[in-house]
Amino acid sequence: MKNRLANDMKTALRNKDKQRLATIRLVMAAIKNQEIEKGELQDSDIFAIIQKEIKQTKESLEAYQKAGNSEQVQELTKRLAILQEYLPRQMTAEEIKALVLKVMDENNIQSPKEKGKLMGLVMPQVKGRADGKLVNKVVSELLK
Repeated sequence: MKNRLANDMKTALRNKDKQRLATIRLVMAAIKNQEIEKGELQDSDIFAIIQKEIKQTKESLEAYQKAGNSEQVQELTKRLAILQEYLPRQMTAEEIKALVLKVMDENNIQSPKEKGKLMGLVMPQVKGRADGKLVNKVVSELLK
């Protein structure tokens, strides 16, 4: 994944694609910071970094939309699209629901009081492939 980012950064530099270049540099800087702290990173760690950047970008996007700053909204929308290109295909709500039902059945979980336990069992299985908020929503609906 890191090699792909480096190659894409070179391509963006050659094509003078400033938005893509800035976005990839942002991710590469975050990766370097993590490597300084933890050493060599796996692809799953890099996906987590990209997801964190996506989350921050979405939050900024919402703030700029409320403020009515259309120029920043446009820029952040492009950044979001670029970042999402680097993530594996995300699970749909139906796929998450099927997985949650399977885990509930295997572990005999039916009470809303066991939500934390269920989330603890499901999240490692969907790491990098599903948004935590969506998983939480599906789990909450199924435990009602």
